[in-house]
Amino acid sequence: MPTSIRPHSWLSLLLACAFCSSLVVEVHSQDEPAVKPLFPAPRLWKEYNGGVEIASISPDGKQVAVVAGLRGKTNGPWVFVYDKGTGKERYRFPALYSSSGFLGTVTFTPDGKRLVTVVARSETRRTEEQDARVTDAATGKLVRLIPLRAGQYMYVHTRYAVSDKVLVIAGTKEVATVYDLETGKELGNLPGDQRLESISLSRDGRWLLATDGGSRIHAWDVEKRTYFGKIHSHKSTIRSVAISPDGVTCAFVARADHHIYVIDRVSREEKAKCDVVFHAANAGRLRFTADGKTLVAGGIGPNYGLAFWDWKTSKEIRGGYPKGAQKFVHMRNPRGEEGRKAWRWGDVPDFSMSDDGKTIAFVPTSDKVNLWELISPEPPPKK
Repeated sequence: MPTSIRPHSWLSLLLACAFCSSLVVEVHSQDEPAVKPLFPAPRLWKEYNGGVEIASISPDGKQVAVVAGLRGKTNGPWVFVYDKGTGKERYRFPALYSSSGFLGTVTFTPDGKRLVTVVARSETRRTEEQDARVTDAATGKLVRLIPLRAGQYMYVHTRYAVSDKVLVIAGTKEVATVYDLETGKELGNLPGDQRLESISLSRDGRWLLATDGGSRIHAWDVEKRTYFGKIHSHKSTIRSVAISPDGVTCAFVARADHHIYVIDRVSREEKAKCDVVFHAANAGRLRFTADGKTLVAGGIGPNYGLAFWDWKTSKEIRGGYPKGAQKFVHMRNPRGEEGRKAWRWGDVPDFSMSDDGKTIAFVPTSDKVNLWELISPEPPPKK
């Protein structure tokens, strides 16, 4: 004799199924969490059919310089300088096309008056002989060419730095050479036998912070051309370093762990530490904002590949940590393109930031330039 089910039992069964379904959805949402947006999404600013190498924004946020190529009659590569507000090209000049192919770099001096880039010494043949070109940022006129030594590969963005007065370039035969931007003269080499992989210069050009490609961080007094000393020795390889604008505070990302560290240059004491969202082995550029209060780290990971840490007031990356972020980063192909889109995935090895911290320029792919306007999103309407 079949068992009968009363009407209210059917209702109970349906409610139970609904409850179980909600549990399944909850578990699934923990496996594929959405990263809450910190700001409105970056916008595509320019696109090039000949490839893009790097983009830099002026300190006042009004100009954008791009090293890119254009297929056709004006192959390039070129350094293009645009008005950020209108997007119109202001001027251009040839960039480096070396024996290694399309390479280039460009940066504004902290006062925004000059543009420093690298160009080939020969315009008729591919060569590794290079000069640093100093350009008037307002007019695009050549100020001077500074002959570089053999092995000073300025197109490697982590191996050179500029202030308003000097250009410092790491070498393969010397620690680094200091050049005067005003006269173009070589001021001398920094002492030591280290071979530097990542360097950072204080805003006034006085202090240079660098890693030797291993686990040690060193500092030099650039003005006196003297070795200040070893600042820190870590347990693993250091990927990227940054020094605050005033030259007092140092920061670095280590390869084997998931942390950004902040230390005092003089006392060598650790001042702060936090987790990074992306894998530290994929860390790119690390920068302080102009006021020294925030660290911005580039890499391969969520939030478009950029992480923000207000290190003086918080122990966490701004916006908190997405659930399962580290597990997600470790996966070789994280959930395919659908997962990347859901996480707003990005790869930012280098970026440039305006002094007010409101605009970041970066190259998300090999043919595009993005601008990220860091304006906090409006709060959701009250229910």
